[in-house]
Amino acid sequence: MKTTLYATCVAVLLLGIAPANAQPAVSAPGAVTSLTLAQAMQSALENNIGLKVARREIDAQSSALVQAGARPNPALSVLQEDFRSTARTTTTQLTQPIELGGQRQWRVEAGSAAQRAAELDAQASEASVRSEVVVRYFETLASTELVELATQTAAIAQETYVAVQRRVKAGKVSPVDEGRAQIAANNAQIELASANAARDRARARLAQVLSVGEGQLPGTLSGSLESLPMLPEWSRLAAALDTTPAVRSASEEIQRRDALAKLERAQRIPDLSVTLGLKRVTDGARTDNQAVVGLSIPLPIFDTRRGATLEAAQRADIARDAYLGVRQQQQQTLTSAYAEFTAAREAARRLREDILPQAQSAYDATRRGFLLGKFGFLDVLDAQRTLAMARSQYITSVAGAYSAYATVGLAVGGSVDGVPLLSADRLTQPQYQ
Repeated sequence: MKTTLYATCVAVLLLGIAPANAQPAVSAPGAVTSLTLAQAMQSALENNIGLKVARREIDAQSSALVQAGARPNPALSVLQEDFRSTARTTTTQLTQPIELGGQRQWRVEAGSAAQRAAELDAQASEASVRSEVVVRYFETLASTELVELATQTAAIAQETYVAVQRRVKAGKVSPVDEGRAQIAANNAQIELASANAARDRARARLAQVLSVGEGQLPGTLSGSLESLPMLPEWSRLAAALDTTPAVRSASEEIQRRDALAKLERAQRIPDLSVTLGLKRVTDGARTDNQAVVGLSIPLPIFDTRRGATLEAAQRADIARDAYLGVRQQQQQTLTSAYAEFTAAREAARRLREDILPQAQSAYDATRRGFLLGKFGFLDVLDAQRTLAMARSQYITSVAGAYSAYATVGLAVGGSVDGVPLLSADRLTQPQYQ
């Protein structure tokens, strides 16, 4: 790193190339369009397979709810005794099962809870997709800017190497400096290749979350790392935990399991079957019609559904424990992500407002002093290194702030008090400067 910065400083001093803290532009060769955060969101929400599955699950649960409200069908039976026209008996009867214990009510309640849980799961899936888009979009944006910095450094290092070669031939500097400049140029190319590889990986991850091929991804992103997101105060975020889709879905699962447990208890009450019919008796020339009425009920001697009832009660207890687990996990995720966000945002703010201006001022003063013979070359190198590192840290800190912001947004279900945190419009409002 020092050698690369040495070459950078020499080029700045000798060739008049722009200083390292010049704002890098987000660009890609051959790109004719750029991708906005809003377009990325729209693409992901339209094409994400997991989100499509979650939405189809809502339709499936709606159909299941319709079925849960269905009553048992009646049964029609015809019994023929003897086949002689002058001596036969024909019995036609209709049997209607009647569910006792409120079984239909508990089926409907369980189905309603399952449908509500499916709707909440779809909301959670959408929040997850939005969060992932924010993370990958700004990760790609940051990696692109780091490539731009590495490109500038590599160009400076190469031009420095050429300049040092000429100065060695003129006898103005030691041949040792030529070797250092060559090493610096080679190292800069390695760093550029590494930055390009990191950008390619970031673009691949972005394309994956958008559910498009990497070749379909526009060459540039029309975003900026000069703005910082802002979260609501901690008390509002913490209060929103109980209203997140994930926690509410876990609560609906408790309701569903309780309803299924009540259904199992109701099914221990045998269903009653009522039979109504007509018996037609033919004896020679005489025909008699007789009404048939019957009741039947299973005898719970061998199967009392004791095991099924116990299982349903135990699964209701499992759902309660799972709810506590989801609530605890959301709390831990929120706490950790909020701390990361606060640290990254503060680091980026200090870098932009304090460290970068100071580093630039120190570099300018050291460079002028070097030209006047007041400072040594190592002083200039140190100032240049500090400036370059500060710029890189700023880019990384801003990307980290957006990543932590997205995780917080996901932990609270995508919104707080009805205000969306993961919408493209929200993230690009001026209040986030």
